[in-house]
Amino acid sequence: MLTGETHEIFFSTLYDLEERDQNDQRKDYAESKAFQGICVTNLAELNEELANLQQRDPKLQAKLDELKPTYDQKDRQRVAELSPLISYQ
Repeated sequence: MLTGETHEIFFSTLYDLEERDQNDQRKDYAESKAFQGICVTNLAELNEELANLQQRDPKLQAKLDELKPTYDQKDRQRVAELSPLISYQ
């Protein structure tokens, strides 16, 4: 049978373990909140970057559409210039 002093040591150990567990949980919660804050910030930055890229896409497409006729014309000229050389071989 356990003596009174043994009961006291047993319950003291249980209380210490419970306190350590609660402290660990508070620490984990604080770390989790800090990490969550970093994630939210990073996500906001990525969303902003995505929005900027989506705005740039139509501008780039418009520039490509503007340059395509010039490219096609120069391509046809190159083909025409190379045609005699190719047919000669």
